[in-house]
Amino acid sequence: MQYFTHFKVAASSLVLFLVFFIPNSGLIGIPVITSVFFIIYGLLMSNKKVEKKLQITPIYILILPLIYSLLIILFSQSGDLYYFILFTKLIIISLGLYYIIILFNLNIYEGLKSILMVLLVNVLITYVQYFDLFSLGDFALNLNSTFLLHAYKPYRAMGLMAGYDANGIIIAMTFVLSIVLIKISNSQTANLLYSASAIFCGFAIFFTSRTGLVTLLLFFLIYSFLSSKNLFRYLTNIIIYTLIIIVMLLAGSKIIKSEYPTLYEQSYNFMFEAFINYSETGELYTSSFDNTLENHYEITNNLIKLIFGTSYSNASKIGGYSDVGYVQIINGLGIIGLIIVIFIYIYWFIKLINMSIFFKKQLNIKINIIYYLYTFILVMFITNIKGPYFFANTIFFLFLFLFNLVYIKFKNSRNILIN
Repeated sequence: MQYFTHFKVAASSLVLFLVFFIPNSGLIGIPVITSVFFIIYGLLMSNKKVEKKLQITPIYILILPLIYSLLIILFSQSGDLYYFILFTKLIIISLGLYYIIILFNLNIYEGLKSILMVLLVNVLITYVQYFDLFSLGDFALNLNSTFLLHAYKPYRAMGLMAGYDANGIIIAMTFVLSIVLIKISNSQTANLLYSASAIFCGFAIFFTSRTGLVTLLLFFLIYSFLSSKNLFRYLTNIIIYTLIIIVMLLAGSKIIKSEYPTLYEQSYNFMFEAFINYSETGELYTSSFDNTLENHYEITNNLIKLIFGTSYSNASKIGGYSDVGYVQIINGLGIIGLIIVIFIYIYWFIKLINMSIFFKKQLNIKINIIYYLYTFILVMFITNIKGPYFFANTIFFLFLFLFNLVYIKFKNSRNILIN
């Protein structure tokens, strides 16, 4: 039985890797093809495993921005299908993830282990790129087809993500996911592995981005607060983990500095630019964040476009260009589109509250992953001040997978009580 469980986790991890990390800029790509395959296969299965109808889940609220984007495309006659394709893809992938969970019969713990294995592949690639391990640095860079040569920085690693900041964010989320598994696992061996995973991710953050570091701090602080039973436990956990992180950083920094002195200096100067500037000038700032504030918060003066949007993608630069998530949505879908996006996240938050009330007196495994999803939503509202992460590949896929994982358990448990 144990061998079957290991096989199930490994097989589902392979499938999830195809969805999470194979690039898909358009509608047709490996993630969508994989999702469609499992949707069709799920619909053809007997009623013992899957009902022969499309499952209605809270993720289907993504139909709202899908319809709105189509209306804006028709109204503006732009011909730019970016947002329509985006939300179509997300709905397909969400449904695909739903059936992957069903068909592999993953419980919550197995699902968490599967997704952790997938995310750790990205962390490993990050290390290979940064340190050029076994002289495979160039090979690891080429694995990322979204990599742009002009964006290459030897003191930063993109992993399999579309950018340094995105890589930092997903590694931060992987770090906290490891902490979640430590909290819910009863196996000492497993806890050692999850602890190693957290350490592995903690170091990798410093090879990626300051946004990733801020995300790690926010995610960890918020999740720890939500999952702690009282303030004393919360403060105790913060102190313990902070001391562990400081010791790890000091030890790791000493090793890296001795073996890779130039790389260490470049990474240190970049990651702690704000503090270096403060010590030299008395002002706490970074050049990139100042650039974001000065150049990426510009919106149109056209009232109609401001309210309804232009439907143009950010990449086209026709409707405006910005790295900021909120501004990108306003440029493309207008203030109405932004309100829809915020409403969707609030709707999911309320759904999670309903599920947490239902699971409150049950095993902590369900409650802890709901706390993780609470934190995810709150962090999304913060990180989109810097970049476009509301529906970013891999980052949002992680939310879709975990939400479906909890929702399936919620639906099944509720049906048992009703029957």
